[in-house]
Amino acid sequence: MIYCNEGKVTDSKAANAFLKGQCRESQDLCDSLITNRQSGKYSQVKKSAKLARVFFEEELNSYGKFLVSSVDYKNYVTGKTKHWKSEYTAIEPELIKTEGIGSLCRFVVGYFDSRRFCKSKPACNIKFTSQFYFHEHFLARCILRLNEKYVGEIGSFIYPIMEWLIMENVPLTRIEDISYFVYRDFTLVAEKLPNSYGMAFKTILETEFYKLEDKRKFAKAHQLLSQSDSKSIQIVMTNESGGVIRKIPASKGESLVNTLTEKTFWLRHILDSPDIRDFQ
Repeated sequence: MIYCNEGKVTDSKAANAFLKGQCRESQDLCDSLITNRQSGKYSQVKKSAKLARVFFEEELNSYGKFLVSSVDYKNYVTGKTKHWKSEYTAIEPELIKTEGIGSLCRFVVGYFDSRRFCKSKPACNIKFTSQFYFHEHFLARCILRLNEKYVGEIGSFIYPIMEWLIMENVPLTRIEDISYFVYRDFTLVAEKLPNSYGMAFKTILETEFYKLEDKRKFAKAHQLLSQSDSKSIQIVMTNESGGVIRKIPASKGESLVNTLTEKTFWLRHILDSPDIRDFQ
């Protein structure tokens, strides 16, 4: 079996092996972080903004190649100390087997406040889990078809979809059982999960390999994309018949956490979020 050609994964088995290898690597990093935190390393020293940065960077590094993004979205000064608030997004590096659906990974969001860390206040480092999932087949197909080197890069181009659904808190009842997200070079296929658990991305269709039926179905979406710039319309969401549901712009880069309310469906505090193991 040929695994790669000039650094490019060239078959499905190689893509799956590549994905699982990155999962193991990132899980090892997460385990190391847990061991490090349980050692009491940060409870035995005086906390500072510099130490807060080290703490936060360790959190980011624990996701390895599954990290999607990290942004310092607010900087402020208290006394003589410069503090910041940060937000990161990642795909959990764990493939959970679920009955009747397959193995899934989940999208997560983290929030960190350096001032709260220094004062040892609760809620300085919070994790939110989402109702967005990635099928193992989908991640492997993206690695194979788009030649992505890191799983986190896959999350990056899907981010505008998740941002739109979270920021506008689109009800799951407004989402079709099967949804298509049409980009200029490919189309993502997603399905609603049972029992209102959310949405899972299933597979990817490359534009150059469209069947005749696909060309007809997504013709209107590609027409809209060709007539607009990538910032105003980056993705077109369609239904099963190709009818346009939504034109999705490029990411605005705004804080997801700051938009959350008690009624937000797509993103929840980790303690209040359902576990995908409940599918079993």
